[in-house]
Amino acid sequence: LSSSAPGKEERANWYIIIFNRYGQKVYEGNCGWDGTYKGKTALPGTYYYTIKFPNGESHDGTVEVSRQD
Repeated sequence: LSSSAPGKEERANWYIIIFNRYGQKVYEGNCGWDGTYKGKTALPGTYYYTIKFPNGESHDGTVEVSRQD
């Protein structure tokens, strides 16, 4: 990690919302997503996220969930 990478304390103040491809919210909180939805492993696919930072800025992106057997 570079010296500019955020520390654990700073990341704890981020607010994350994750949606599936249908726009359903699968996670909302500040503890980080564990890849589950309704208590089960999320289906493989692309998920969309918004991270809201304490300074009022936000960042949108995608994360790919895959299954390895």
